[in-house]
Amino acid sequence: MSLLDKWAGQVAGFFDEILLPDDLHVTLLRARKAVEQEQHSEALRLLSEIDARKPGMARVRELQGVAMIGQGDYQGAARLLHQAALQRPAARTFRTLALALELDRDWRAAREALREAQRLGPDRGEQFYIQHGLGRVYLGMRRPDKAVRELRKALRFDSEPEGVPAIDLARARVNLARALLKRGEPGEVHALMADLLPEAGADAGEVEDDAALPVGQALLALGDAEAALPHLSEVARRRPGQIEALVAAGRAALLANRPEQARSWLEHAAPRCDDADRVQVLTLLAEALLALGQAPDARLHLSRALRLRPDDPEALRVSAWATLAQVRPDPKALDSGEYELTEDDAQWVHGAEAQLARLRQLRPESSEALYGLGRCRMLRGDWSGARRFLSMAVAAGDDERAVHDLAVASAQTDGPAEAVATLTALLKRSLSPATRDALTALLDRLYSDLVPGVALPAGRDIVALTEAAQRVTAWIAETPRVHRFLAPAQRLVDALDAPLDVAIVGEFNAGKSTLVNGLIGESVVPTGVLPTTAHINVMRFGPRRTAQLHFKDGRVEEVAFPDVRKRLKRSGEDAISHLEYLYPHPELRRVHIWDTPGLNSPNAAHEAHARRALAQAEAIFWVCDASQALSESEKAQIDTIEDPTERLVVLINKVDRLGPPGDGRDEAVAEVRRHIDGVLGDRARGIFALSGLEGLKARTSGDEEALERSGLGPLLRFAEGEVFDRAARLKASVASRALRALAQELQEHGRLQIAHIDGLLGRVDALQEGVEAEEQEITGRLTQEERERLASGVDFLLMLIAREVSEAMHPNSRLIDALLPRAELEPEDVEFVLELTVERFGDLLKRSEERVNKALLEVEQRFVDSVDALADRLDPEDARTARRRLEAYLSEARALRLLLGQRVYGRYRLIAEGRATGPEVGALIARQARQPRDLPEEERKAALKALLPDVEGQLEGHLEAWAREYFDAARRLCDLLRGDLDVLRVEAAALSRVLASPDDAEQEGTPPADGEAP
Repeated sequence: MSLLDKWAGQVAGFFDEILLPDDLHVTLLRARKAVEQEQHSEALRLLSEIDARKPGMARVRELQGVAMIGQGDYQGAARLLHQAALQRPAARTFRTLALALELDRDWRAAREALREAQRLGPDRGEQFYIQHGLGRVYLGMRRPDKAVRELRKALRFDSEPEGVPAIDLARARVNLARALLKRGEPGEVHALMADLLPEAGADAGEVEDDAALPVGQALLALGDAEAALPHLSEVARRRPGQIEALVAAGRAALLANRPEQARSWLEHAAPRCDDADRVQVLTLLAEALLALGQAPDARLHLSRALRLRPDDPEALRVSAWATLAQVRPDPKALDSGEYELTEDDAQWVHGAEAQLARLRQLRPESSEALYGLGRCRMLRGDWSGARRFLSMAVAAGDDERAVHDLAVASAQTDGPAEAVATLTALLKRSLSPATRDALTALLDRLYSDLVPGVALPAGRDIVALTEAAQRVTAWIAETPRVHRFLAPAQRLVDALDAPLDVAIVGEFNAGKSTLVNGLIGESVVPTGVLPTTAHINVMRFGPRRTAQLHFKDGRVEEVAFPDVRKRLKRSGEDAISHLEYLYPHPELRRVHIWDTPGLNSPNAAHEAHARRALAQAEAIFWVCDASQALSESEKAQIDTIEDPTERLVVLINKVDRLGPPGDGRDEAVAEVRRHIDGVLGDRARGIFALSGLEGLKARTSGDEEALERSGLGPLLRFAEGEVFDRAARLKASVASRALRALAQELQEHGRLQIAHIDGLLGRVDALQEGVEAEEQEITGRLTQEERERLASGVDFLLMLIAREVSEAMHPNSRLIDALLPRAELEPEDVEFVLELTVERFGDLLKRSEERVNKALLEVEQRFVDSVDALADRLDPEDARTARRRLEAYLSEARALRLLLGQRVYGRYRLIAEGRATGPEVGALIARQARQPRDLPEEERKAALKALLPDVEGQLEGHLEAWAREYFDAARRLCDLLRGDLDVLRVEAAALSRVLASPDDAEQEGTPPADGEAP
């Protein structure tokens, strides 16, 4: 055993101190030699013979302890070595005891044994091993700072190597290297490793035999198996009987992905090692065989290892993975949650899960055990359980398999936003390209679940635009956080679904209503010499002829066509918003015709209605009287029209007033047309001359020739082939712009939310920093003050007790003392003293607990106020979530404060009460009562200390342990709040993905950078 190979030389010299019969002396020498040769079973047999004839010898127990260490029975060794150390205290014995405790992972007991060895004043050689042992123990306790300090002390013996072999100094350097690595100082580690190599260079063949093994072990500890392998292989070749070298070479080969070489070294080691090493060798050999695809042989070796040591952690770990290797799920089916275990696979998973659960009991922080348990839950379809274990595995280590499977489990169990937050955090880790690609693909899929990611059509396809707008609107309706955008989104959808709006506009009495009737083919809208169209009249499709009056107060009233005039007069113009004429005409399924008030109406409200039509309609038929075409006021209004070349058609109406059909009318119409051309240029889509009255008569009579002569026929064909189709394209253009604008508003809203959430995340960070500062204040100043106050109070209490005892035995009256001397206290006096002690001590504890609780409540209130202020800056629903979490924290904090009274102060109360009722307490007080009256008070107090628990030595530690748990509750709340805010940030950032232009398609697969909108 590497840790014991120098023991025999260190115990030489004490045999001549023991007078034994010659035959026992020879047996003892044989036992010692067996220990040197690592024949531990033979050594124990010989030592048992000695113990049977001369029981209880310290040296025999010490040798038995060393042999038991070699057999791996560390607890039995510690028991024997402890007995030997008590019989004959020596630094060497306590150090060997510490070694047994160290190997049993009882770090604190090992540290105390080494400290006892130091107190016994060891020589300088022994001091090296004590300091080295302390360094190893502190490494086991995860205290690298202290380990470095002790190991540096040990290595000071490098300049005075008497009694300290070079190999042991090298091992100390190796452990110092490990401690420095854990402290994050790799540079010094490399320098330290260089010191272990001869000046000739780092070639393995030139390394001194004693240094080669620790150099290789150090490089292996540094994670450089490739560099370690030549050193370890050289030692293993030169020293084929050195088990430690063979095992280390096998481990290095395995880590360097050379399983065949690992197998060779480990097969050499297997028959040569004892039971303590055999488990390790069989386990490593099984790993090599698994890598070579020889699973049956691997399971055989693992079965042997676990028979030798059922709870060996490494054997359990490798065996569990060898068992899980029998289950080969389809990766896609497993990741999608569609995989189902077969009956045989379920048995394999059950067996692996049992071994991993045991491994976790042995090593609670083992990331391998946690990942394996998570993997088993995945295979069983328990995604919530899988996520829990995988989260712990990722927190405990850097296993990329756990990272990948946690991402998959998060996608299965969490909402899309929470899963995106989880994956975004995982992608910040250092990952292999394959794992990063897999997580990125999963992230894209999650974003598609989180937001629609609608592609904006490249052209002006009204159907595609309508579908895109409907998808965006449906998503907004399902997402409460963006409901503020629902109304404009729905208006956009309604506008795309609605028929084209064609506005009939012009100055009053230009024949607009007559033209509307002509376009429909029936007298529907009222006409007359006065501007009867006081409101916008919308002609749309309906199953029957009827009119609807839409009032400004929201009421809608349906009346028959003939009754419209009467109803308008009765209601008054000011009460009506607009009129809708429903007509079962097939053309009105795709076109709404707006008949508007005259632009030059004396009523300002009429002009406002007309201007609204100019702004909203997809096509505008501008009707002007042939006798006064395009007045100055009309030209001013036309100048306000957007996209006139797409939307505007000028109609020269009432050409019948220019004379009967023939050359005279044609010439007059041509003159009017030239005038309009000169005014508008190319700003109109078309110009038509017609008689709306003649056209209406022709349509109602069915006279096609008259319809052509009226000019209405050419207008109808033009409207069908040019205006309506082009208006549809224009509607698509407007809708595309509106959809983009909506997406930009969503994105801007997301940016504002991100800025707001980032500010809140900063508050959470500050909140957590405050928690850390408050904890330091409580565990530092307050606990120290309470310890000092209680110590002072206990000291005063002991003084009172001492006086009570003294006065009870020696009254102040000298006469009474002389006449009635007392040999001892009466039982009632003892009872009174004990009751007084417990009562006063309880009062001290109560006041201390009250002071601590008061300080904690002040801290808690500051924390609660900060969280409450943060919640005030959240949306109502998110604020409710934050406050529910705060309520849970307050419940936990109340429970923890109760535990303060039970676990800390209650513990001391119970100890005091228990001691007060113990049989030895009366004797203690009786002894004090018999002490001379003039005994110094300090001596009395010192003797009476046994009545009370040691608050001075223990209270501070107990309070600090409890306070860490108390403040952990606040830290957990901070973590929960941070997680909630991260999810909100993801949702806000995802708003930039709601709508994607064709140019963005190539960027869809790129995850967002930290701090940017995804």
